[in-house]
Amino acid sequence: MESSAQLSAEAMALSQVLRNLNSADEAAVDAYNKRIDARNAAVDIHNKRSDALNASQAELQSDEADYVAACVSRPFLRRDEDALLKELGIRQRPSQREKERPTRPTPGRAA
Repeated sequence: MESSAQLSAEAMALSQVLRNLNSADEAAVDAYNKRIDARNAAVDIHNKRSDALNASQAELQSDEADYVAACVSRPFLRRDEDALLKELGIRQRPSQREKERPTRPTPGRAA
């Protein structure tokens, strides 16, 4: 698995090789073409993985939007919140953490 940076570096290296390639040397041309084929295969794999990641991200964003639209403003029982926090392994209510955050300094005043 190659990263975008690695694929870009290989493209630049191949560009340099091409500038110096003796087209009359069949072995050198064959070696260059094999490198090109290998890079193209790696690019195809990278693009397929990127497409899959983008599809997953779009699905997650859609699910999140559905949740927000349907659930975020619903009231719930305190015991349900306690059970959910316990299930998620959260030891402190988010509302309590908000109270513990330091206040932001007022512009123009020292903190």
